[in-house]
Amino acid sequence: MTDKIIASHHTRAESGSLHRVWEIQTYIDASSHDGEAWIEGPKRFELNDRSLVNYLDQDTFKIVATGEILRRV
Repeated sequence: MTDKIIASHHTRAESGSLHRVWEIQTYIDASSHDGEAWIEGPKRFELNDRSLVNYLDQDTFKIVATGEILRRV
């Protein structure tokens, strides 16, 4: 399994603080003796400090630990 950052989203919290939300795609090794193959696994969203973030819609995220709403800027 390996992870790759596929996007970053600049957001602002309700408190006015700015955050970058990283969109991370997990890839699962599905290789066999026929060759190397990777398939997409789940995506996750994190802040710089690795705090988990929930995706609500294309412009809105929610920090799991605090419940704070982040909106894309």
